[in-house]
Parts: sequence; C-alpha cells; structure tokens
Amino acid sequence: WRVESVGTGCIAISVHNEGDAIPAKVRTRMTEPFFSTKPNGTGLGLAIVRRLVEQHGGELEVCPETAPGATLRLTFPRIAGTHPGPERA
Repeated sequence: WRVESVGTGCIAISVHNEGDAIPAKVRTRMTEPFFSTKPNGTGLGLAIVRRLVEQHGGELEVCPETAPGATLRLTFPRIAGTHPGPERA
C-alpha cells in the first residue's frame, strides 16, 4: 500500500495486489451492490467500501492496469493541519 499527497487538498491510499488483472468489464461493475464474480459472493464488500469512502467526501477508483495485479485507490480530502505521512510500497 502507499499513501501520497494528491494536489493541495487530498491524500490517496493505493492498495495493489499482484494477482490476476481485472478485466475491464468487471472493473466497471465491481463496486455495484450485489455484483460478484465469485460463486458464493454477496457482492457487498466493495460496494460498502465505496459508500463509506463517499460518506467521508472521498472517491474509490479501480485503476486500469498495465502490469499484473490490481490497484484500488481511495482519495480523501485532507484535514487541515495534517500531512500524508510516509510513502509505503
């Protein structure tokens, strides 16, 4: 994971795994409630995450990949007087 400053008013937390890439048609739907590619999945996990992020003024992005794996990026408005902290890889 990595935390970084985005512009002057936001921070972003990026989480990457090195598993299979997510197909574009799945990537566009994976935060929809009840959408799952797993046989016994509820499709609620990322829908809940997206809603919580949005309730805090942020955005959840499923990034297109050019390398193996997948990256999710959560962007939040920065609270006055805070800094993004150390970058992690």
